[in-house]
Amino acid sequence: IDPTLMPGSLMLISSLLPIATLIKERDQIDWRGLPWAFPGRFVGTALGAWLVVVASVTTLSVVIALVVLAAAALSVVRWKPQPTSANLLIASTISGIGATATSVGGPPIALVYQHQPPAVLRCTLAVYFLVGNLVSLATLLAVGHLSARQSLFGLIFIPFLVVGFAISLLLRRRLDVTKTRSLVLVISAVSSVALLIRAAL
Repeated sequence: IDPTLMPGSLMLISSLLPIATLIKERDQIDWRGLPWAFPGRFVGTALGAWLVVVASVTTLSVVIALVVLAAAALSVVRWKPQPTSANLLIASTISGIGATATSVGGPPIALVYQHQPPAVLRCTLAVYFLVGNLVSLATLLAVGHLSARQSLFGLIFIPFLVVGFAISLLLRRRLDVTKTRSLVLVISAVSSVALLIRAAL
């Protein structure tokens, strides 16, 4: 809706969601995989910060759309990556670039863990996103691309994040996971195409 709020606003609130997740559950963290994920995230963060400095809002809009479309496409193919050291290094580097440049850093690393037990997925990604987002925010601040307006909107979004998390706790066991996943993929793809069209006009 407003690419000028990217990536700071969404990164601020997405740093709070992992905290809520870890308060609820934290006993299924993949401590063997995380040490391989963090180095890639730090390298990707530096590359993402460079992209934010040199790219225009239109360019970032196209990058956001392509990252989400690519993630959606990979999610529907019969590809079942495992959280090996090599996969985690590659995925976390791409994740760091996407998170810092566009605030869309979740899909690459989530794809690697998508076939793990749900509790492992939630707990491990919560730790990864918490540390990674804080590093990305500090990097954006250092290069002068975390504006006061982005920070203000990040604060405005917090109550909605809290309400959404509360609702998710109530619905977690009642939703059809397959149908919900399909709906998310369709919405993501449609929004990305719309963003590409707007960037082209």
